[in-house]
Amino acid sequence: MPAGSAPSSSSLHEPMAPPFNSFTNASTTNKALTPNKQLSELLRSIDPKYCFHPAVEELLLDMASDFVQDVVDFSGKLAKHRRSTTLEPRDLQFCLAKNYGISLARVLPPSAQMLAGGAASSGLRPLGQDLLVRARPAKNSLHMHRMTLKRKSLQHTKTKLKNAHAAKVAEGAKKVVRWQEDGSDGIAAY
Repeated sequence: MPAGSAPSSSSLHEPMAPPFNSFTNASTTNKALTPNKQLSELLRSIDPKYCFHPAVEELLLDMASDFVQDVVDFSGKLAKHRRSTTLEPRDLQFCLAKNYGISLARVLPPSAQMLAGGAASSGLRPLGQDLLVRARPAKNSLHMHRMTLKRKSLQHTKTKLKNAHAAKVAEGAKKVVRWQEDGSDGIAAY
């Protein structure tokens, strides 16, 4: 198209070629275009006598598309944060582990890990070494012992204060003002 000329209406409506993806083949492309058939095939593989109600099928498709959209958005933000223009498996791995608790450790084939920049550098980590799946260290036993002592000390102090207050109240109750029997206006304390 020459510079300065307006784009023709035919060039505006031409479909763009999808980006090259080494993981895409004819079967995955067809499956991506027909999610309704995929859902019904999945249900038939579980039990052939059941079928989806249209509202349930629509709800499941909406949930799946929302899930994919959330994962892609968050992973894209991670890639942008790394100042990269490529979405890598580690971005998806981090997003799924952090937001959904899903581990991708041994899901992708080794060739996919190699294409992502090498198995050791940016590929997926082996199971047990996932992001956010590491075991947290046990709490320090010395700290726990000190906290227990402090709790016992506070409980002991509370008990002492309650007992002192109860004794003071009981002592005040013992003092009784009575008229003396001899007719005088004296006050006797018992």
